[in-house]
Amino acid sequence: PKSSKSKKEISDLTKEKNEIIAPVKDVIIKRKNTEQYKQTVKKVRAIIEKEKLKEKGLIDVVEGKTSAEAEAKFLAKLGLKRNSDKKIVDISTGKVITEIENKETKKKINIETFLNEAKTAHGYFLTNEMLPEGQPSFIVFNQQLSVETNGTNVASHEFFHFFLQEAL
Repeated sequence: PKSSKSKKEISDLTKEKNEIIAPVKDVIIKRKNTEQYKQTVKKVRAIIEKEKLKEKGLIDVVEGKTSAEAEAKFLAKLGLKRNSDKKIVDISTGKVITEIENKETKKKINIETFLNEAKTAHGYFLTNEMLPEGQPSFIVFNQQLSVETNGTNVASHEFFHFFLQEAL
């Protein structure tokens, strides 16, 4: 049997090896995740283009490289932005907005609550019932979060929400 001193040495060497390997391993995983993410987004965009879903006014896709960019693009689609006080305001009027309403169900959603939940999501799908009149449903992808937390299939997942909405 190994002595406790040998076990400790093996344990220490294993820990040291893992500390050396970890950064390289992380870079490789991030590179693979980034490539898979980009390929999945590309495939979904190709389906949307082939079926002319954007041209038909059914769906649009926006992509944020970071969580903050994804949020800003999401808000812009709603005709909103954050002002200097970090409040959400209507772009055209400057009026503070706290809720958005589903035109079909009349249900109101607190926009800050939605955004806080979205900050931990790889992407999100918003139906046209939640948008200004004439706007298509849309998908927002958060590249940073998707790559860092293994959500590389986000484009397919969110597109499936759209598909189900249209089919049902």
